[in-house]
Amino acid sequence: MMFLLPKKQSGFSLIELMISIGLGLLLLLGASQVYLSSKQTYAFNEELGWMQENARFALDQLNRDVRMAGFWGCSTEGKFVNTLNPVGGSGWQIDFTRAVRGWDGDDAGYPSPEFPNSLGPIVNAATVPGSDLLTIRRADDSTGQFNVTSHNTSSAVIDVDGSHDFAKGDILVVTDCNHTAVMQHTGNGTNMVNHNPGGSVSPGNCQKALGSSCGVAPSVDYRYSPDSGATVMRAQAHGYYVDLAPNGVPSLYRRVIQSGSAAVASEELVQGVENIQFIYGEDLNGDGAPERYVDSDDVTDWSDVTVVRLNMLVRSLAAIASQPQPFRFAGTDYTPDDRFLRQQFVSTIKIRNK
Repeated sequence: MMFLLPKKQSGFSLIELMISIGLGLLLLLGASQVYLSSKQTYAFNEELGWMQENARFALDQLNRDVRMAGFWGCSTEGKFVNTLNPVGGSGWQIDFTRAVRGWDGDDAGYPSPEFPNSLGPIVNAATVPGSDLLTIRRADDSTGQFNVTSHNTSSAVIDVDGSHDFAKGDILVVTDCNHTAVMQHTGNGTNMVNHNPGGSVSPGNCQKALGSSCGVAPSVDYRYSPDSGATVMRAQAHGYYVDLAPNGVPSLYRRVIQSGSAAVASEELVQGVENIQFIYGEDLNGDGAPERYVDSDDVTDWSDVTVVRLNMLVRSLAAIASQPQPFRFAGTDYTPDDRFLRQQFVSTIKIRNK
């Protein structure tokens, strides 16, 4: 009888096991590198897309507002009067005779309590200029234009067609294309506008006559007739500036006149905007085209500004670069002290009402 011996078991040797583990670790390391590279690329593209999206929104807001600066319903020709009493602070929001007015970010009076700027220097040398400030004034027809049906200058009442939603204390503008007046609504009616002095509103009207501005003696009446095509709208003033948001990200802010008064409040428009430089094109010979582009400090007459050119620096939300990323802004190259991504956006805007 034959007996079969049990077959001898075989397996990997220690050397083979070490080689297998080494190869596995090498493959795992390669996969990890691919994963980390893909993750970094995704984060980079996500931040870049976020920057570009926010830049488009900011440029859209600024372009639309600058284009409409000085819009009062029709032609810019004719007389313009302002019957509002002075307000505290700089009074920029009721300076309606100026369609645009800017301040340089390095001016001694800016930043201010009205327009703060809590950002530190982007580079240690602090050679990047301070972010500028731009203010804009115009009529706001987004809530409608109401045609004048009658105007009693003695009682300072303008009747309009339809029912408006103007609140008592709103800053309004009335124009017939030959004569434009800014005043404060002092009544409560929904089919009429009152422009009496007093009326428990602030700052109030200095007079009820709409033919001349405050401080011009003697005050002159002006009656808006129904057949003149006169309309009534809200008047609005915006002030654009850059400051830190509560989460520590630099953001574009806008100061806006509040309903029921000439007081202003800030609203955050978009995050990531780190700096804006404004350059102004002055029309020196009246042909509508600018002959020179200058900083705000060198503008000789703001009524001659027909073009606003802006350089906007947008920063990423997270510091995702492996090392500081050089960037170019307003014609100068910089190397920052952090690892944020930055990109410059440029726009040249023609003021339509010039």
